[in-house]
Order: sequence, then C-alpha cells, then structure tokens
Amino acid sequence: MYVIIWRYRVVEQHVASFLRHYDDTGEWNQLFRRDTAYKGTRLLREVDDDEIYVSIDYWDSRIAYEQFMQGHADAYAEMNKFCETLTAEETRIGRFSYPV
Repeated sequence: MYVIIWRYRVVEQHVASFLRHYDDTGEWNQLFRRDTAYKGTRLLREVDDDEIYVSIDYWDSRIAYEQFMQGHADAYAEMNKFCETLTAEETRIGRFSYPV
C-alpha cells in the first residue's frame, strides 16, 4: 500500500468549497476513482483549529500512483490550480508505504 499525506490551511471563507473538493465524494476523489489502484482518501480536521485539514490518500502501490499521475496530468493540474485558491498553505507531509 502506498500512502500520501497532505496538510492544508484552508482560507476561512473557502471551507465549504474545500470540503466539496476534498471530502470522500469530492472532485479529487472522483478524479482518482478513474483508476482501480486508488483505494480511497480520508480527510481529517484539526480538533483545535477549524482551518487545518489533513488528507490521506491510499493507493495499491507507488508505481500505480505514478502511472495514474502520468495519465491524468492535465486534469490533475487543472483541478490543482483552482484548489490552490482555497488554501493559504498546502504541504505534503510525506509518502509512505505499508506494511513496512
């Protein structure tokens, strides 16, 4: 399993739009579901700060994720460009695999 974790600080007035794009039925999820190697995303909100979110994306393997990214680079870039307007910060925490 290959896991990618992102941290976001969402602009307060864009929280509703952010959720429409990042929750488990959102635009990102719909894009990723084009590939059977995608296993889902968990979106978490910081308990003490309503503007901080973490997303955890699950893929079968790093190779599958990289192949998806190559095949959908234009759609990814287009959506990413819009979604950048929703956040004040976006940080990739890391890429992980398990079992270790």
